[in-house]
Parts: sequence; C-alpha cells; structure tokens
Amino acid sequence: MLGPEAGGRPPTLVTVEGAYEIPDTAPERVLLITAANPEGWDSHGQAPTIGGALFEKVPGGWKAAVRTPEIARIGSFGKPPDGRLVQIGPKRRGVEYTPAFSNMGVSSGGFALIAEGNGALRQVLSLSETSEENGGACDEDQDTCYAFDSEVSYVPGANADWFDVEITTSGSRAGRDGKAEDFSVTKRFVFDGTEYRISISGRGEKGVAR
Repeated sequence: MLGPEAGGRPPTLVTVEGAYEIPDTAPERVLLITAANPEGWDSHGQAPTIGGALFEKVPGGWKAAVRTPEIARIGSFGKPPDGRLVQIGPKRRGVEYTPAFSNMGVSSGGFALIAEGNGALRQVLSLSETSEENGGACDEDQDTCYAFDSEVSYVPGANADWFDVEITTSGSRAGRDGKAEDFSVTKRFVFDGTEYRISISGRGEKGVAR
C-alpha cells in the first residue's frame, strides 16, 4: 500500500492479482500482475490500473527483467476480472481478460490481452461488446430478447513470433426493426509490431446474419 497522496486523495492500494509461471523458458520466468486503486474507490465504473513485472530466476533469487507499473485500466468496482495465461506465439504467452459490465438490464462483456513486447508489458488488444444480453430489459413476447457471445482462438499466421487472434461472435442481436436476429461474424487480428490490428484481408471479418 502506498501512503496518502496530496489533496486528500486516499492512499493507493496495490494488490497482486496473478502470478503466472511461463513454461518452457530458460532461465525460468514468472509474470506477476498487479492492480492499483485508491482505497475506497469501488464504484461500478471504477477500473483499477493494471501493472506487472516479468521476473527471471538468477543465482540466489529472482530479478525483474521487465517492469511496467501502468499497463491499462481494466475492470470495475476497483477490481480487475480474473486473468488467464494463454499461448499467443510459439514461444510467447499473454494474459487474457474478459471484463463484464451491467447497466439498465443489459449485460455486456469485452476482451483484453496483455503481453510483453519491445521490452515492456502492454495491452496489445482491447475490444468491447464481445458479448451481450438484454434479458433484463427486453420484451420476450415482442421477440426483442437477444444474447451473443464470442470464442477466441490463437492461430498461426504470417508473423512467426505472434499468432493471429481470431474472434467469432455469434448468437442474436437487435435487428433494424428492434426484433432479435441470428448472426455470426468472425474477425482476425494480426500483430503489427506494437499491437494487434484487424486484418484488412477480406475486410478482416466474415459472416452474415442468418
């Protein structure tokens, strides 16, 4: 925990939110993810600051090979969502997040990916509205209830070090007349050296309403 800050701002609490052993590395590596948030700032829209460090095992202990105290703001109520270690390249790992939000009967979710690149930990991909359902705000008799979700895959592409990210979103969504309609869309994202961007090949997505 850090001390009180100027202007009466409450002290910032820093918590360890994840410690991930990176497999098949020499020397051994551990990715530590932290979350920083002012004490008591836990409203619905309050996202903590995600930070982290990549530690390497050395004789007699560990050293921080990479340290990035502020990577991104992810989460709500002052807490980040649970992270998951994923393989995003032949010898590369990242931490995947799926933050969720609710408002006025509609629940939605997003997607974020944090990884080490160019000597720093960074958010390499961030998306909103990868899932949504309006069960608390729809009229079932009028066929206005909808729900969709996404599946994420990491697939080899042109970049030898970074897999492409392929996201398929499917289910039902609000149509032009307000009634729910089925759909399925697949988008592919490629790493450009700094972050993931949507592929321009085939406009980056495929799929039609069905």
